[in-house]
Amino acid sequence: MSSRLAAYRRAGRPPTVLLLHGVFMDHTLWDDVLKLRSDIRAVILDMPGHGTSDPAGLTSLDAAMDAVTATLTAEDAPPVVIVGHSWGGMVGLRLAVARPDLVRGLVLSNTPLVRTHGPTRIGFQAQRALLAAGFPPTAYGRMAARSLIGPEYLVDHPDVAGRMAARVSAMGRTRIRQTLTSVLLAPRDAVHLVGELQIPWRAVGGARDYVLAGGVADVIRQKGDLLIAPGGHTSPLEAPHVIADALGAVLDDIHRPHG
Repeated sequence: MSSRLAAYRRAGRPPTVLLLHGVFMDHTLWDDVLKLRSDIRAVILDMPGHGTSDPAGLTSLDAAMDAVTATLTAEDAPPVVIVGHSWGGMVGLRLAVARPDLVRGLVLSNTPLVRTHGPTRIGFQAQRALLAAGFPPTAYGRMAARSLIGPEYLVDHPDVAGRMAARVSAMGRTRIRQTLTSVLLAPRDAVHLVGELQIPWRAVGGARDYVLAGGVADVIRQKGDLLIAPGGHTSPLEAPHVIADALGAVLDDIHRPHG
């Protein structure tokens, strides 16, 4: 039986919006998006092994999807509109394809759709090796912040790197390495899944976001709508208005009369 994840609810207008954060984040990633969309009913999760959630669903994307599904059922939330950042988007996309009865709409924020390769993959492998060799988790957290978050945002919000360092340090080396493996190194290409979506969806990527490199942005545009946000890989932090706009577009599509 899948473990339930820590869930935070907010009352508002249906449908329920399920918010799934990326690696080394927690439910607070969505604070600014929720301020911009104060009207929505929301369920915000701490993903497996992050925040106050049990690490049981951290072993693979399928395990994370099972944990999210179990939590949705327990929260009596479906069908939902999923807004997923990075890892959360990877899980949300797979859930939308596998269980269309649970998902009414989807926003993919900074979501990797192809298997990591080249310098990016080598970098993640090197990080895993450093941690195995005893690299301090707090220092790794600060390094991860500089890698994921645009430099302009970090200059304006110097406390963000420290908060990420504290979250990562609390995870410990073993869980960090497990996250790198199951989320950033093991997953295969998922571009084809976007073409299987039968629900309203939008994608958001940062102007300097590694997940849009190698022609991925063009592929997304061929299949649907891609919004480019200023900054790097953490658009919910760096450009919450773009995420809010993408969510609004999906909600409009859902509420628009068909036929």
